Amino acid sequence: MDNSRKEILNCILLILQIGICMIASLALGGFLGYLAGKWLDAGYLILPGLALGAAAGYRNVYLMVKKYIKNPKLPEPERPSEEELRRKRAEEEFERWKQERKSDD
Repeated sequence: MDNSRKEILNCILLILQIGICMIASLALGGFLGYLAGKWLDAGYLILPGLALGAAAGYRNVYLMVKKYIKNPKLPEPERPSEEELRRKRAEEEFERWKQERKSDD
């Protein structure tokens, strides 16, 4: 698999991870708010639970993206092939030979 495909796959996985993190945080916050509302006999506690879940989800997403930006998995720079290196060395040697030939004349 080449580097561009790996980079695209990493971006897709990061987006999926962000979505799952937000949904899980909202669900957990809402569920805990619902349980607290039932326990205290106050049905409105589901809204603060959802708000806390959303805040926790945004915090987790911020930390994930911050870590990704700090250490991005960028593709390695492409190295020239052996054939290109040989051709470049031959061209440089030919230029040196031409310069020596001019200086001898």
